[in-house]
Amino acid sequence: MGSAILNLMKAKKEVSTPPEEFRRIVSYMEAKDVLEATQLLQRLNEILAKLELVKRA
Repeated sequence: MGSAILNLMKAKKEVSTPPEEFRRIVSYMEAKDVLEATQLLQRLNEILAKLELVKRA
């Protein structure tokens, strides 16, 4: 198994021991979804910068 999968398994194990209320509110995202969201946010920032809708510091 890859290290990312092992890390996820470790995180899931650590989360499974806290109280039930905490376990109910924790969720997971697939890595591919995180990467896609990152790309979409980068594209949105490019569009906003091009339109000069948000001033940069």
